Amino acid sequence: MRHRSRVMFFMAVVVMMNIGANDCQNNQAPVPSPLPQPLMTMLAGNDMEVRGNDCPVTSTFVEASWNGGPWIYVGSCTLGEYEGFLPPQGAGHGILAIRDNTGQILRTTLSVGWGLPIEITGQSNATGLMETLINAISSLASVFMVGHQNEAESIKHADDRFTDHGNGSAWPLLADEIIGQTGLPVMFISSPVGATSVSQWVPGGNLRERAKDLRMTATNDCSAADIFYQGENEPVFASNPTIDPETGLTFGELWLASIGGDLKQYYKGELFKIADDHMNAGCGGTPLVIVQIGDNTANQNPGIQGFIQEVRDAQYEAAIEHPNIHLGACTAGLPVPDGLHLGDDAREEFVSRLMKGLAPVLWGGPVPTDEELGCTPPQV
Repeated sequence: MRHRSRVMFFMAVVVMMNIGANDCQNNQAPVPSPLPQPLMTMLAGNDMEVRGNDCPVTSTFVEASWNGGPWIYVGSCTLGEYEGFLPPQGAGHGILAIRDNTGQILRTTLSVGWGLPIEITGQSNATGLMETLINAISSLASVFMVGHQNEAESIKHADDRFTDHGNGSAWPLLADEIIGQTGLPVMFISSPVGATSVSQWVPGGNLRERAKDLRMTATNDCSAADIFYQGENEPVFASNPTIDPETGLTFGELWLASIGGDLKQYYKGELFKIADDHMNAGCGGTPLVIVQIGDNTANQNPGIQGFIQEVRDAQYEAAIEHPNIHLGACTAGLPVPDGLHLGDDAREEFVSRLMKGLAPVLWGGPVPTDEELGCTPPQV
């Protein structure tokens, strides 16, 4: 079923920033730039909301056409403003044109697509701390983001330079792989923040609410998936050996008591909260795709390894037990030069695993095996 009033394109182009051609600062070829702007991508199969304030006072209504298709009535002009919906005109990218009832072209925007907006959330491995920055090769790859220091939202080509921490990631390569598989434009809606906890990503948490606001601004609450890569912080909290002078207990023991004493069940419950909330997102809901954390750590707290395994088990079991949670990839065994963060040598294998995990979610591909995802089931 097609959803009306779900996908929105702002004709007052505060989002559609005119970004210049990308220069090569990494190990990939320079990015081809046939489009003068990064591609704003809405979820395929859903209406696109068109609104603007550039209607002449003598005009009575406006029509829209995408990619040379038929002119379709959008809405009436009221005091120069209009708002309405353009039903799906296929998939891919093309020119969105707006004209009034006299045939006068009011606006032509080159970089509008129907495809796969995908959220990226979580902590530092989701932002990417790889050694080498790369560019997405396809011009159909874009990212809509809020800056790490809460700068204004902007849309850019999906290069590692869209992050502001100066490190590389797997996301440009993933965008190219998805585009190669589906032929659809991909737009990441990116809001991860390093050193954050799962409690910040549940409904009501500051980062979840920011991520939801970003999704609403970008696509009127519609995304094809949310790739959630988080979980390294909770084992650090649980294993904190510092003694609280008032109670004589460790801060780790106090934190565990605050969550009910069972890290695995707590973490799984938090994932369920996120997945339940995602089911209420626009366009029929957003699948939660989890990246399972690795089994290593740079932290030397006593007993931390057991808590890491509890989080890993929670992530694996959540994907089995909740209908809106999918296991995207497991990262155990991938190179982590600093003991925690995926490095350059992990990029291709990580993307290969994640492509298999995304296949049934994004394009109806086969459900992958544990081996294909790099996963080991919890030990009973």
